[in-house]
Amino acid sequence: MLPLLLFSACGGDTRNLIPQVVVYEEVFLNSYEGLKLINPPNWIYHAGGIKGLIVHSPSTGSYVAFERCCPWNADKQNAVMVDVSGLFLVDTACGSRFDWSGNVLKGPAYMPLLQYKVDNTSAANRLVITNTP
Repeated sequence: MLPLLLFSACGGDTRNLIPQVVVYEEVFLNSYEGLKLINPPNWIYHAGGIKGLIVHSPSTGSYVAFERCCPWNADKQNAVMVDVSGLFLVDTACGSRFDWSGNVLKGPAYMPLLQYKVDNTSAANRLVITNTP
């Protein structure tokens, strides 16, 4: 029985294993890049993570950051992009679509986008994006 449990624990679907990397990024809201986030709803692409980040400002003073590496076949590291309509996020390689909360709208992906922690240090007029506690 024990070998069966070990096999099932290790032999699962690996398409959603996004590689672990340390993420620590800063976005200064008074920079050219950060100014776009001041007038929500708006978004920017930012370096960091595996394939980059999508930083979204859904409302004034509110920010979220998603990994652009699609959770479907993460080993291929397809990059999620904002659809031309701006209404959702899409991986054009596999066709998966995600809402602005990172949830799956259309597969084949069945796991949400990886979301990072965003601290708004208003005293420094910057966002700190991390994946550490």
